[in-house]
Amino acid sequence: MDLILSTILKPYYVPLEKIKIDYNVVAANPNPRLTKYLINNIDMITLPFGNFRINEGLVVHFIDQFKVIAPEEIVYNTDPKAAETIIEIVSRKNGKLKPYHIRNNPNPGLTQFLTDSHVDLSGNPNPALTKTIIERNYRAELSSNTNPELAEYIISLGVNNQLFSNPNPGLTKFIMESFKYDYYHYLVKNTNPLLADFIISKLDDVEDCEEIITNSNPGLTEVIRKCRYRRAYIELLGENTNPELLDYIIDYLADRRMENSVLSSNPNIVKRKLILL
Repeated sequence: MDLILSTILKPYYVPLEKIKIDYNVVAANPNPRLTKYLINNIDMITLPFGNFRINEGLVVHFIDQFKVIAPEEIVYNTDPKAAETIIEIVSRKNGKLKPYHIRNNPNPGLTQFLTDSHVDLSGNPNPALTKTIIERNYRAELSSNTNPELAEYIISLGVNNQLFSNPNPGLTKFIMESFKYDYYHYLVKNTNPLLADFIISKLDDVEDCEEIITNSNPGLTEVIRKCRYRRAYIELLGENTNPELLDYIIDYLADRRMENSVLSSNPNIVKRKLILL
């Protein structure tokens, strides 16, 4: 019987009942398990809206419609199935969107197109573009590139502020050895687990908790749990995507009778409630 039920009940998930659902915010939730739920509730979503990036699966499912009403939602999509349409959009003769706008999109279906376009690809983490970036000496956005294969090239260009917030694991040792307090506000945003203890060692007062409140670095979990935040900062907890903090965040907001609809955009909320679709 359990086997039969398991084939009937499909594991799609939606937010907790006690979370007030803002469908426009949920539509920006990147969790792929929400895609079918969003497709089935498309009438509840106002499109286009705001500056959110819409769930990639939702965009791909309605790609012909998005191509007309919100092409900008397609061009940042990393799903290979969207690549052909992305190329079509940025290749339009009189269109507002050009190859420059997709220079940092790691979609593997765009590799050759971007290489041929000759735009600066220094911020693109697609490993297939490593050789091109180095050979062409692209560097404008290199300090934020998370591709480990580019770590040595990044280091060769020297120290700058942005580098200290880059979670690229290949930069771990360099960041620790080059750190100065001028870079503190960048370091505390770094999500590299290998730097967690180093970040903690630099925290020296209670206000530092508010510096790391949105940092999803799993090594900061217990530090964030132990902090107490000023009310103005508490809702920022809802933006933290560390799955180990979800229960804590929900309880913390509930205990303070604060609106937690902000959680609608947190990709971890979708693990909670099984529904039939």
